[in-house]
This record gives sequence, C-alpha cells and structure tokens, in this order.
Amino acid sequence: MGNDRAKKLLLIGWDAADWKIINPLLDAGKLPALQGLVENGVMGNIATLDPPLSPMLWTSIATGMHAHKHGILGFTETSPSGAGVRPATVTSRKVKAIWNILNQNGLRSNVVGWWPSHPAEPIGGAMVSNHYYRVRDRLHNLWPMPPHTVHPPRLENIMRELRVHPEELTCAHLLPFVPQMDRVDQDRDRRLFSLAKIVAGCASVHAAATYLMENEPWDFMAVYYDAIDHFCHGFINYHPPKMECVSQEDFDIYREVVAGGYLFHDMMLDRLLALAGPDTAVILVSDHGFHSDAMRPDIIPDEPAGPAHQHRPYGVLCMKGPGVKKDERIYGATLLDIAPTILNFFGLPVGKDMDGKILADAFSSPVRPEFIDSWESVDGDAGLHPPDMRNDALADQEALEQLVALGYIDPPEGDVQKNVEKTSDESRYNLARVYLNVRRYDQALPLLEYLYEKDPDQTRYGFYLAKCLEALRRFDDCRRVVNDVISRCGSEVPRLNVLRGSLSLLEKRYDKALEYLLQAENAGSDPVLHNQIGRVYGKMKLWQNAERAFLTAIDIDPDNADSHDGLAWVYLNREQWEDAAEMALTAAGLRFQFPRAHYHLGLALKEMAYYERAAEAFEICLSMASGVTDARSKLIGLYEKHLNKPERAETHRKCFENAASPSDESKNGRVLKIDKRPPIMRRAENFDPEAVTVVSGLPRSGTSLMMQMLACGGMSVLTDEVRKADEDNPRGYYEYEKAKGLIADDSWMGNARGKAVKIVVPLLMRIPRKYNYRIIVMERDLSQILASQRKMRERKKDAAGFVDMDQLRKTYQRWMEEVYNHVAAWNNARVLFLSYADAVSDPMSAAEAVNDFLGGFLRPSQMAMAAVPEMYRQRQSESTPNQRLDYPEASGQWYPRRRV
Repeated sequence: MGNDRAKKLLLIGWDAADWKIINPLLDAGKLPALQGLVENGVMGNIATLDPPLSPMLWTSIATGMHAHKHGILGFTETSPSGAGVRPATVTSRKVKAIWNILNQNGLRSNVVGWWPSHPAEPIGGAMVSNHYYRVRDRLHNLWPMPPHTVHPPRLENIMRELRVHPEELTCAHLLPFVPQMDRVDQDRDRRLFSLAKIVAGCASVHAAATYLMENEPWDFMAVYYDAIDHFCHGFINYHPPKMECVSQEDFDIYREVVAGGYLFHDMMLDRLLALAGPDTAVILVSDHGFHSDAMRPDIIPDEPAGPAHQHRPYGVLCMKGPGVKKDERIYGATLLDIAPTILNFFGLPVGKDMDGKILADAFSSPVRPEFIDSWESVDGDAGLHPPDMRNDALADQEALEQLVALGYIDPPEGDVQKNVEKTSDESRYNLARVYLNVRRYDQALPLLEYLYEKDPDQTRYGFYLAKCLEALRRFDDCRRVVNDVISRCGSEVPRLNVLRGSLSLLEKRYDKALEYLLQAENAGSDPVLHNQIGRVYGKMKLWQNAERAFLTAIDIDPDNADSHDGLAWVYLNREQWEDAAEMALTAAGLRFQFPRAHYHLGLALKEMAYYERAAEAFEICLSMASGVTDARSKLIGLYEKHLNKPERAETHRKCFENAASPSDESKNGRVLKIDKRPPIMRRAENFDPEAVTVVSGLPRSGTSLMMQMLACGGMSVLTDEVRKADEDNPRGYYEYEKAKGLIADDSWMGNARGKAVKIVVPLLMRIPRKYNYRIIVMERDLSQILASQRKMRERKKDAAGFVDMDQLRKTYQRWMEEVYNHVAAWNNARVLFLSYADAVSDPMSAAEAVNDFLGGFLRPSQMAMAAVPEMYRQRQSESTPNQRLDYPEASGQWYPRRRV
C-alpha cells in the first residue's frame, strides 16, 4: 500500500462530465476550482463500462466490480414480490460498497445522493439517498420526503428543510443558464421548467452534502450530482457548434445551458474543497462522457435506455491528496479502479474479487498493494441492511416466473405483468451486455437466445446475439441470425453488413465480403462501424484499406481505444514497430483493461529489443485474459532467450499444462445444501385452535404430500380442486387458487382459520400478521427440487422460457434462509421444519411429529398411509455446472510510459 495515507477522503461524482466540454472552459479561465484541482493533482480520462447506464456504473465505482457481480442491472427492477416495477434500489446490490468496507474498519462515512442508495443504509455516519430531492408534489402540498431517505432518522427534519423545490426558483436563478429567457413562450415551451427541476435537485444535493461536511464527523465523504447528465440530455443539441436539425432560434436561446451547468458545478466544487480542507484527499470522477460534437446522434433509438447512445466511453478523473503527483496526467483508468484506490488511500487491502486496480501511476512513491481474498467474507458491522431487505431483483423475478410457469403463483394482471416482463427482459439484456464486455460469452449466449426468440423484432437482441455467436466461432448460427435480422428490419443494417462481410471472408468469398463492407462503409460516421470494417480489411490483408478505416474512426473520435489498437495491428503487419508501439500504448492508456492492446504493445517492444518492457506488457495481457496463448508463448521465449529467467519460463509452461487438464470443480456441479436451521419447533405460550395451519416450502418439496397427510389425518383443508391431478402430482395438488394471488389479495385468509392451506415459500412472507399460524415447512435437497421442476416444465409445453439453474439454486437458498431467520421468529407463529426424505422413509415418525406439533387431535396412522414411497422420484441431482470463462484481475502495475 502507499506510504502516504489519507486521514479524510472526499469523492465527488459528476455524472456525464466530459473533457471535450470542460477543456475550452478551463482555457477561458471559467472553471477556477477545477483548474486548482487539476494543477494540484493528476487528471485524465476514465473508461466507462458497457452498457453505459448510470445506476450500474455508479455501483461499479462504489464496489470495484462489474455489474454481474454487484447485481444492479438497470434503471428499474421488479419488486421482491414480482407484482410490480420500481426504481433500482440499494437492496439489490449483492456486494459491499466502499463505505460498508470502511464501516467495518471503524471509519465514518457520509454519502449523499449516490445512485442507487435508497433506502438509506444504516452506516456509521450519514446517508441521504438518491430519492432525496425527487419532486413528487407541488410546494404548497408540503412536498413529503419518501420514508427511509435519510439515515440516521435524527437528521430527517434537517434534511427535509434543506431541499430546494423548483417553484422556489426565480428568473434570476435561471438567467445564468438562459440569458435570453425573455424570448421563451412558457405556455408552449416547458424547457425552462425542466431546467428549474435540474437546478433545484442539484442545489438540494449540494445543501445536504455541505451541511453534513460541516456538522457531522466523517472520514469518507461521497456526494453524487446527476445534473450535468440532465443538462446534456435536455440541452446538448443546442451546445455549439450548431446542429443542422436545430433551429436558429432554439440555438440562440439555449446554447449556454450546458456550459452554465459546468460553471454551476465549479462553484459548488469550490465550496466542497474549502470545507474539505487542504489535507483531504479528493477524487472527482464521472461515469461516462457525453457526445458534444459531430458524434451527437440526430435520432435517439426508441428503446429502453435509448438516450445512453449520447454517452461517450470516457469520463473525467481528477485526484489530489497525500502522495499524489501534481499537475500530471494519468492513463488507463477505469471506473473499476476507484474503489481499490480509495482503499489504498486508507491503508486497507484490496479484495482479490474486485475487478479494478489501484491507480498506482497517480502516486509519487511506489505503491505496494496488499490484498484480501474478499471483503464479502469479512465479518463485522458493515452498515448493511438486514438480509430480509436485500434481494437479487432479476434472480427473484426469474424464480417467480418459474413458479408462475409451474402453476404455483398467479402472474400479475394486465399492464402490470407487461411492465414486469419488460423490466426483467431489460435486466437480462443488460446482464448479457456485461457478460459480453467481460468475455463470458457462454453466459451471455442463453440470455440473448432467450430474448431474441421471445422478441425477434428487436434488432439489438439479434445484433448482440450474432456478435456472441461470432465470438464463440459458431459461424453458421451467426450467419442465420444476421440474415434473419436483416430480413425482419426491412433495410440494410451497417453493423450487420460488417458481420456478413466477416463471415464471407471466412468462406473465402472475398468479392462478397468487399461488397458488404462497402455498403457498411458508406452508411455513416460511427467509429465502431469503421473499426469493424478495418478489422475485416485486415483479415483480408488489405492493410491500406484497413489503415484508412481506422484513421477514419480516429478522425470521428480521437479517443477511441479500438481505433488506435487497430492501427497498431496494421503497423505490426507492416513492420512499422515504433508506430505500432505508439498506437498500442495510446490504446492501453485510453483503456487499461484492454488485453489485446497490451499484447500488440508487447509484440512491438520485442521487435525493438525492449525485452523487459515487452515481457511486462505480455504479463499484463495475461493477467487480464489468461487464455491468450500467443502471449504466453512469447513470454516463455523472452524469459529463456533474452532475460535469463528460466524459472519464470517454467511457470508459464506449467500454465499450458494446467489449462489442458480441467479442475475437479469444473468437472462436477456444486450442490447448494441448506445447512443452517433453527430448532425443529418453537412453541407459543398461547395456542389458538383457530390458527391458520400453513403448509409451505419450495415447489416440488413435498407440500402436496403434507396436505394429503393432514387431510387423511382428519384436518380440514382449504382447497377448491381447481388444479387437477396430473402426472406430476397424481393424487392432487390440494391447492387453493386464491392463495396463488396472495400478493394482490389476502382478504380470504380469514376463511383458513382452523384449516390447513398450502402457500409456497416466496408468498409466505406476505401472509397478514393479524392471525396466528402453525407453519409446516417442507425441506428437500435443492438439486432434487430443481430436477423435479425441470421435468415438470418439460411436460408443460407452454411453460418454456429462460431458466438459469445455477442462479435459481441461489435464489431458492436465499428464500429458505429468510424463512429460517424471520418466519421462525414471528411471535404469532409456531414453525415445524420437516424433511421430505424423512416423511417418505419413516412416515409414521413424521406423522407423529406433525400431530404433536398441531396439538394431538389427528390420526397419525392414517396420515402415514398417505406418504407412499413412490412419491419420492427425484432422488439424484440432474444439474450440470455452468461453464464460465474466468479472467484473473489486472496486476495493478504499469510499464514506463515514455515515447518509444
């Protein structure tokens, strides 16, 4: 770790801030606070992640992990019950944020506005959630603040009064943004009101942050401003230079809004820095940039998160503090590096499961990082919500969809069901994009196949499915999807034509490949498209054409890492070693997590006889993508022939051998067992003979069998026999249809007093607490449950759909944990946990235990007759492991950055 540790650290988030807009303002002296931060520290680009959606990105900043690990998958999520949609919440985050880790180490954090952070976490310090300033009512209606917005509760009244409502703003507040606002006809043009909402929300966040900095003790302060993103989404088309699609009048009126937004943020930054003091470490970061020049799209795609097409892949990064260099640039930063760097500032180890690295180049002294396997396994108060509040929204929804498909739960009605499905599908799509970004193609494939089969008219599904199939070298399937998408969309799609050209190239149909490429090349000014064209030209050994394509992409977007790496590839094949090294170094500087660029740099440096630096480049490449065998071969040669390090060569040679023999873990699927369970029952002092007896468990865990045993024993059961017996339950389900819709209607529960009713585990937490309950929870090996459910779905021809069995295991495990931890502790309930295996192997003992639990009025011998062994059909797990492509974390080191 670094020798210089920060006593305090201030993290400032400016959503969508971009150097292309900032630099002219800096040059004009209009951003003095930011100028001082730059001159007293380091600055540079910071690479975003894909997809560039703010809730996902800011959670990656706070955790150092990709979204498939942290669990936030978009702007919205399904509610835990599956009955509706809500904004993304912190309870769906699956890992600790930086403030949780600091909390475990005795450090106090104040966090304001982070996205998402609602409901506010109970950290040692203060948290004001991202719902804090949302305007839901008129000012004269007292503007209520949502519950759980502020922690600790003692600050609620203060925070409520600090908010600024848009109606409190006057023309004087908006004139700096719109100097010609007198020309606006506000009866027809509502853009001024939109501007007022942005300014008021930003002022509210700033007021809360400055109050906490002045009045609450803190070691770590994080404040997130989303206003620049809103300024840009609403007004970037009026920012100079004028776009053809914008009228001159609109351009004249609104041209200053975006620049005014940056000036506003600079004034707030000045106050934050003054409150922080000169000895506090400061990091200012944005999650992505924003196109402000010729890259501005004329049309926003009509799809969820379509405005994200306006985002640039590079945001801003500034950092100052103890041991940080002054007035220098750093290269290769990504959003994933912020959390590890903050840990380094505080002298804490970095989790090996974090995907980022410490920004070592920012420090004047060598950084000696320390590591811990994972902060997730460290016990202690992390300031997290209790387990019953945390959930994996997508996993929960997929599990609920499984139960709907099997007939155990009613789906939400009408438009609600459509919104739930739309949200779940969007989460799956975003997750697939993340998997593609981290090269886990095998995990992206089933998600994309499911989405494309469900809605083949969504071109984006087909495009990414084709890209995934191409990466997996399933070229025939890729061609089928490409042709199908083109036949559906009714017009030529440039990126798909590039794929067609690539596929034609594999078939050595060079004329056809050129035809597709030329069609694509004439289609527009997308740097990604020209990069793809350059790659295909390169495969055809048309290096001049490839160079032209990559240079065209750079002319459009000079900060495109893929374009510079493409030129490095071209120059390597032309044996222009110095040019190749320069382009590869530029690419890696723009996006450090870019193994191909490091590989190309290694090749160029090797040819230039910079053997040590070449070896370092190859090592970094392998630390990010261990499967690049060419890089490993080159390393072995370097260590043996040039660097006299035979032990390092032998280490890499053994990696080849290990790769040839899969580990035991990859051969066998892991079965998740439920080990934690409370005592078999807990008796209530006051037993109510009119209590509701609930038979619960996961579907296919033996709940129908228990209902049959109770009925045979003489208990009245609540069932309507709507669901008929079938091959899966030949003796009947003993279900009550209204119980399946418990989420929407629990008014029928009074009819169950003194009777037994079956309610599956995910609905158990929803039962009204005004009655007394006797709850029998059936337990069964999860692998057997999943195997039985899979067989059942195979027989239900209309229940096909995407099911991630590994994720389903984890969700079922968590649901059962909630029963153990919470239902068993209810004051109005007695709970008995009964093994299905025991019930069928020793039915008499099981019947006696149930009879004793319920009060001794049943007939155990008759109950035992219901538990026939033939019911126990799925004894063995039929699950198969999910194969994954795992890439080790980056080394965190960087080679000398001097021009070659």
